[in-house]
Amino acid sequence: MGVFLVALSTACIGGTNPVADEAVALSPTSAAPTVDPALDRAPLTRGLPRYATNYFRWTRLNAVPLRRAAIPHGEAKRVYVNRSREVVTSLNRRGGDYPDGTVVVKTGAEDGDRASIVAIMRKVAGADPARGDWQYPEFERKAPGGRYILRGAGQPCWTCHAGAADQDWVFTELDPLTVPGF
Repeated sequence: MGVFLVALSTACIGGTNPVADEAVALSPTSAAPTVDPALDRAPLTRGLPRYATNYFRWTRLNAVPLRRAAIPHGEAKRVYVNRSREVVTSLNRRGGDYPDGTVVVKTGAEDGDRASIVAIMRKVAGADPARGDWQYPEFERKAPGGRYILRGAGQPCWTCHAGAADQDWVFTELDPLTVPGF
């Protein structure tokens, strides 16, 4: 099946990423750049929509990377959501839908790049009521530290996610072993 591309506004996709730009700082004792220890795990997120650039600081849904060959998006998947653990736990217990404005990010590792693929689900009221109002842009980069480019969106994504329609189209629930802040 081919990948279907949809146009997203350049205001959504473009721009700089202040978090990525802050990851390299000058050492006070030398002019050589050093990685800020507080940000050294932060992947560079250039090219991702602004609403997803801090995903690595959000609630992580899976305690260990998902490693099932049957699911797409790379060898090892990590899933994040821009909602608190309490909100996600409540939704998982009562089977509720995520609120408008929720963003779920799944990163996929390939060839040693921890986030070579970034698949996003963004809930926008009225965007697509038949499919839970989720939008599905997916991005990739060719090398660690490279700029993300739009890889595809729409039908291939929601066709797969229809298998989780009874869970508000989201496959991954909060793993109780996930350490807050990890």
